[in-house]
Amino acid sequence: MKTFYVISHPQSSSILTDEDAKEADGSDDYNRPRQRQSIILSTLRRKYMRGTDGDDASSRSFCIQSPTCKVESIVETYSSVHCSEMLKFLRDSWESWVTLGPEGRDPGSFHPSFFVAEDKNLQSTVPPLVPSQVALHRDFKSQRAGNNVMGQIGYYCTDLLTPIVSTLREEMEWDAAVVRMALDKLISEESNGSYAVTIHPGHHASYESFGGYCYVNHAAMSARYLQQHGHAKVAVLDVDYHAGNGTISTFYSDPSVLVISIHCDPDYEYPFNSGFADQTGSGDGEGATLNIPLPPGVTFDNAYREALVNAVHTITEFGASAMVVSLGLDTHGEDEIATRRAGFKLKNEDYWIMGNIIGKDNGKIPTIFIQEGGYNMDVVGEAACDVIAGFHSGQCDD
Repeated sequence: MKTFYVISHPQSSSILTDEDAKEADGSDDYNRPRQRQSIILSTLRRKYMRGTDGDDASSRSFCIQSPTCKVESIVETYSSVHCSEMLKFLRDSWESWVTLGPEGRDPGSFHPSFFVAEDKNLQSTVPPLVPSQVALHRDFKSQRAGNNVMGQIGYYCTDLLTPIVSTLREEMEWDAAVVRMALDKLISEESNGSYAVTIHPGHHASYESFGGYCYVNHAAMSARYLQQHGHAKVAVLDVDYHAGNGTISTFYSDPSVLVISIHCDPDYEYPFNSGFADQTGSGDGEGATLNIPLPPGVTFDNAYREALVNAVHTITEFGASAMVVSLGLDTHGEDEIATRRAGFKLKNEDYWIMGNIIGKDNGKIPTIFIQEGGYNMDVVGEAACDVIAGFHSGQCDD
């Protein structure tokens, strides 16, 4: 029985305190990626990492590791799925924003949570950067990203909720190292399953845009990386509550990557303009995209299980030799960001079954799980652990 590897940032090995994570996540009432990462890892340790001397069977089945260093360049790491100009913007934008100084920074580009203080002594704080305008559709050839960082973010970013912050570059560099290490566990055949617990999700980031709390697309990069290391056909299964529009767009005309997204009907939920059932790919990629939109309020038993089984069987029929799972945990019935508008009704016990179906029915091909959404901090830890445990159990079944 091969060990299942959980990979995350080295600072997460000692677990951020709740207060540290809350302070870092302070600009958004809903999106708390650093807390999510911390809670998932602490729950994994509590449930499965006992007996570090090897006496406990669960500790021999699961192992948390961290890369020793971050990647040198996110531009190089993600160049297979993103344009270099956007990656350079993400790398350099905070420094450019700071360089503008208080007089050059337009308040219209401040994150909505930031209010300019009347006290002049407090105005030295540099607020998170968001767009104050947006570009026309990309088919207009009369536009490009200019040199001003406030214009650049309007060209690349799709919303006001995915800000540029001071820690972003370092976090992305560590996230990239985490994903690469989790992939290398599969490629070396050291493991048949791994879980990259990144800070930031990625499935809403496309070739030249980012948004929806996502900056770079880890799942898309993983699919390409697996192809570069001998897996000609790769499947991406997205089980986040929201359609993986960035991943869908990346491979929409590519017949070698099957993308399946199970999500809330976009007529009810973000991203609203992608994830419809009749969007099945284009050109050579026609039929290699399977969107499975479900109505608000579904439970695991009345619709979700059937959709998941159908998805996994489709992956088997496709003939994928490796699999990427975009693991969103916002399908839970108590997830506050989902239920404020629509929401699914999955329960705690459903997540073990979800993982088990994926592990047992996918032909036991090498599989990497990548953390996407999940916004109720009271449930994400247990849900993540249950998916991983269920998957590992399914892989071990004869």
